[in-house]
Amino acid sequence: MAHEPTEQDPSTSKEQEVTLNKVVPFTEDEDILCGARLYFDADADITDKDCSLFRFVNVGDSAYVLQNKATGLFVGAYNNVRLDVQPSLFKVKAIGYGQNLITATNLITNANQSNLHFQRDNNVVVTYGESAVGSRSGLYIEEVEDVASDYDGTEFLMNLKPGSVNSFCYPVGLTVSEDYEMYDVVEVSEGSIKLNPIQEACPGRPFIFIAEGEYDAEQDDAEPYPFYHDYSFTKEAIAGPLLKGTYSTIASLPKGAITNQGNGFVVSKSATMSMIPVPANTAYIQADEEFPFVDYTYEILKEPIEDGINTALQKVATNGELYTIDGRLINRKANLNDLKRYGKGIYILNGVKVSVK
Repeated sequence: MAHEPTEQDPSTSKEQEVTLNKVVPFTEDEDILCGARLYFDADADITDKDCSLFRFVNVGDSAYVLQNKATGLFVGAYNNVRLDVQPSLFKVKAIGYGQNLITATNLITNANQSNLHFQRDNNVVVTYGESAVGSRSGLYIEEVEDVASDYDGTEFLMNLKPGSVNSFCYPVGLTVSEDYEMYDVVEVSEGSIKLNPIQEACPGRPFIFIAEGEYDAEQDDAEPYPFYHDYSFTKEAIAGPLLKGTYSTIASLPKGAITNQGNGFVVSKSATMSMIPVPANTAYIQADEEFPFVDYTYEILKEPIEDGINTALQKVATNGELYTIDGRLINRKANLNDLKRYGKGIYILNGVKVSVK
């Protein structure tokens, strides 16, 4: 399963495709879903080579994301190693005898997430701290043919329960096909949550997605839905006026906040604990004042409101000129992640006013 290393250091390549001991998440005939664990096997067992190929994509500061060729999904090493829309950051370090360590850190917090390993007893990719030469993290990295010219692995699938209301928030931009719609929350009143259709969600923007079909609380059946991601990232979840996204699990919410549940929405009845935890990479609804404890249904606007929010969020999610409120240029290539180091205040990023509290 190991391969002879090439002389080229993979960390010097801007964008390089590699094989990691033939990581094979699925066979050729199975759907590859977001959240799936990663497994590895021998060449003879691989029916779809694209499933076994990953590439390093440089995201700056000698850090890389690992992207699967077949799906375009990234390797995330949070609670376990899996294919995800939210990637971990990886660095490659030579440890001798042609072997390399691939160390993982959290994209959002930069906290150490240990090293990638191949667990021999069940052929699953895991993380832990072992780093000696000859350990299971000693990988041979092999450069393979260039496929950048025809690389289109951006579609991935999510399993969703029929009729369910889902919220999502990821550090990459997401879209859906013309057959489906994404929604933002634009108004909450009289027990009704008004949803406005949007075409895309820029990196960090939360949104609502409603699966087709009749909802049945007693059934666990789910259907795969196609999503598409881009290649831009942001470390900060970007909140709209009402819909607030989160990259990490929230066990408690302010009293009167609203979360999606089943085929509708529920209100948090406790100041210390919501009715259900808010999982990572989802969203909740919150305003300056708590919402009353009534039953909420959702309504999709028949005449969509122009999505000025997304336009503004897209502008601040990309690098651009940063000014103080009095017009002084302080950074020509700033993004949202740079704002905190300038302290509290109001700034102008790409022509959009941004408040740092």
